Amino acid sequence: MGESQRGASISEKPKPQGFDLYSRYAFAGAVCCAVTHGALTPVDVVKTRIQLEPTVYKSMIDGFRQIVRNEGAGALLTGFGPTAAGYFLQGGFKFGGYEFWKQRAINFFGTETATKNRTSIYLGSSAIAEFFADVALCPLEATRIRLVSQPTFATGLASGFLKILKNEGVLAFYSGFGPILFKQIPYTMAKFVVYERTSELIYSCIPTPKNSLSSGAGTSINLASGLVAGIAAAIISQPADTLLSKINKVEAFPGETTLSRLFKYAKELGIRGSFTGLGARIVMVGILTSGQFAIYGDIKKAIGATGDKMDNAHENDKCGVGFSISAFDDEHENPFADAVSLGRKLPDDFENIEKLRSPAYSEKSDQDASSKPWCTPSKSQLNVSSFRSYSTCRSPRSCLQNVELDYDPLSHLDDTGSTNLDLSNDTTHISSLTILNEKSPLVSRIKDIYLDEPLHISSEQCNKVVFTVSVGDPRIVGDIASAHTVYKIFTCITSNASKPIEYVVNRRYKDFLWLYNSLHLNNPGVIVPSPPEKQAVGRFQENFIEFRRHAFERMLRKIVAHPILQNDACLKMFLESDTFSTDIKVKEKVPVHESKGFISSIGEVFIRGAFSGKYVEQDNWFNEQKQTFDLLDLQFKGMSKAIDTVVRQKKDLAQTTGDFGLALSNLSKIELDESLSLALISFSDLQIRIKEFYERQAQQDILILGCMVDEYIRLIGSAKHAFSLRQKAYLNWQAAESSLAKSRFEKTKGQGKFQQSCSSESSIDILDAEKRCDQLKCDFDNISTILKEEIERFELGKIEDFRGSVETFLESVIEAQKELIELWETYLTELEKKNEEGSNN
Repeated sequence: MGESQRGASISEKPKPQGFDLYSRYAFAGAVCCAVTHGALTPVDVVKTRIQLEPTVYKSMIDGFRQIVRNEGAGALLTGFGPTAAGYFLQGGFKFGGYEFWKQRAINFFGTETATKNRTSIYLGSSAIAEFFADVALCPLEATRIRLVSQPTFATGLASGFLKILKNEGVLAFYSGFGPILFKQIPYTMAKFVVYERTSELIYSCIPTPKNSLSSGAGTSINLASGLVAGIAAAIISQPADTLLSKINKVEAFPGETTLSRLFKYAKELGIRGSFTGLGARIVMVGILTSGQFAIYGDIKKAIGATGDKMDNAHENDKCGVGFSISAFDDEHENPFADAVSLGRKLPDDFENIEKLRSPAYSEKSDQDASSKPWCTPSKSQLNVSSFRSYSTCRSPRSCLQNVELDYDPLSHLDDTGSTNLDLSNDTTHISSLTILNEKSPLVSRIKDIYLDEPLHISSEQCNKVVFTVSVGDPRIVGDIASAHTVYKIFTCITSNASKPIEYVVNRRYKDFLWLYNSLHLNNPGVIVPSPPEKQAVGRFQENFIEFRRHAFERMLRKIVAHPILQNDACLKMFLESDTFSTDIKVKEKVPVHESKGFISSIGEVFIRGAFSGKYVEQDNWFNEQKQTFDLLDLQFKGMSKAIDTVVRQKKDLAQTTGDFGLALSNLSKIELDESLSLALISFSDLQIRIKEFYERQAQQDILILGCMVDEYIRLIGSAKHAFSLRQKAYLNWQAAESSLAKSRFEKTKGQGKFQQSCSSESSIDILDAEKRCDQLKCDFDNISTILKEEIERFELGKIEDFRGSVETFLESVIEAQKELIELWETYLTELEKKNEEGSNN
């Protein structure tokens, strides 16, 4: 770390911790609840009147009219004092308590378990927090309802509160405690959970990363999620709200208990009566819930209620509300993630976790890092023995034969319509893979071809600079609110002119996505290898992380083997920068295009509009290639479905064989004849081994063919993007030609009407336009030339990759049949031996 960075870390103001932090949460929650509930006091007054006197107040609009006509506009603010005061206390206990109890649950269960069961933590934390919040709210809520239902009862909060206390005692304030619990606890639980799930769903449907969205878009998502949560919470808690209004309307009769009153009113109202005033309440609760989330986040940011220092993305978050524990991704950072959910104090240099390290320093840093809870928590750190281990002396070795995959039928979120063959993205891709047989030659063949064998690109032989890239040591970092997977990238650059240079950096999914987009932008016409598809669920599963690591490694190896992409500045920054997060932000701030005036922008739009119709390809060769890629896309997707079918059938066969083996085992336990029982046991063991054999074979089919097909489906998508960039280049050229022709016509038309000076200026403008046309034509020709070379390169790579995959697949089929024959032969030999022993006896 540089001196400036170290100084910045020392001088940085410490984040609030402990009581200071949770008191800020409580204050933010108190203000947001008091403001929203207080602002909606008129709506609440009408709602309460409708619930208590449905025959008088027919609807929400009618209720407003009658109250203003009969009692004046001021009557709509009846109960404003107890409403604001009560919900100020309730909001503080609710939001502050929610954060507190959520933290306690995370510490108790551990990060990994809490992430998997975050919905239960949402429900439990909100329920406990709401219980204590209702203890504070109940007296003031009882006063408010009495003031609204009996306008002449008292003149305000203080007088009404003291009158109830004097005439009825303290217990009168809690006569509706049971109903308020039945109302508020389900309401709060539904509000938090629905809000979290709705925000996850919205962000999963948006292709743009969260940190790239505008402030308005973030606010819209925030309010929309709150509105949906408010509607759901209003419907769920409506019956209890109606009972609460009834039970607080009048005093209880002597000897009448709260429970008996609840049963009496519930019987009187019925199901339909319990939902009286639902429309008004949906309006009120929907508005105040969405407003609460927005205000809560703004106040938190204003008072510095942020905990431990996390990614810069959290500090720049414009729409985060703060208390989500959603694991929605690492790559699309959770839009409402709270940086203090885990409650750990992160080191000051957390932002520089991706620091470039030499081999000697790397080993020491890794040892130091292993003792830090923020990077290797006992329950959130993955068991990386199943992954590729990292060594500074050589490329990581494959441990694929040690990977054990657990069945978890999670499907991926794919709104692009493309087929994704990540193993955790489809139920047919996730199996109970047993440990692969280390003696089988198939394992070494898969390992050599897919993991350790460099890509054979013919152009590498003539490159002076050789890149050796490997991706390994995936690990989960961050707390439960911002947990994401970080991959260690080892790069060795060798050349004839200098000694080998090694770099070690840490990158996450969004960094790979940034690299892909940047390479496309900087190199139009190049078919850029793409990262695997985004996935919102199942992203912390061991098998998913391993196969994503494998896809990242193949992506980088193809990029560094490319004669054009390997020289890109963005790739250099990606592989070498130790301040990557800061560097890309600085790079994005650099202006790329010259700003234009409003009128000139409109003119450019109209000029482009003239050529923005259906694009007609001038080169028939490109037409043929487009058709070829479309057919390839269809064929590869069909092949993907066929592989899915084969894998599914083999899994079904494995399951059936296992059931048959289990039935034989159970039969052997009740068979009285000892020799027959032993024979059944042997046959059962054989079926179990055959089951494992079928499962392993299904997994190998995915490894050998499925991943390759998935990679080429993504490459075809990248090729189509390159075609579209060429089309845009052509349209820009034609728009410039049209503008030039127009300028020439205007010059010719006005030669006799203007002075010589104007003619000179027009000539200069035409000269500039001609240069621009020539430059755009040159750009289009260059993109066309590059794209032709890329298509040829794509064809050669496709032939080589699929030839290797098919050879490996055939070898795997042969080895599988040999293994199956060997199993049966061994069983028959043992059976004959037992028969001979039985005959001799």
